[in-house]
Amino acid sequence: MEKTTKIIVTIVAIVIFFIVFGLINAGRQSQGFHTPGILGVVAMCVLIAALRAVWKSDKKDNDKNDDNDSSSILQK
Repeated sequence: MEKTTKIIVTIVAIVIFFIVFGLINAGRQSQGFHTPGILGVVAMCVLIAALRAVWKSDKKDNDKNDDNDSSSILQK
């Protein structure tokens, strides 16, 4: 993925997170609670996992040859 695409996806994910988190807070406050509770924690973990998946570097982006690669032993 290109860097600009990653930035756009990150911004969209953060906006969606704020919307969902706001809905969770509104629902919980209507029930008399003051914190988002376990659903807020789950939403935060989902956001972190999604952003890590987007920004994870691809294996094919590594153009350098590593001598520690186990597959290179078979080719020698």
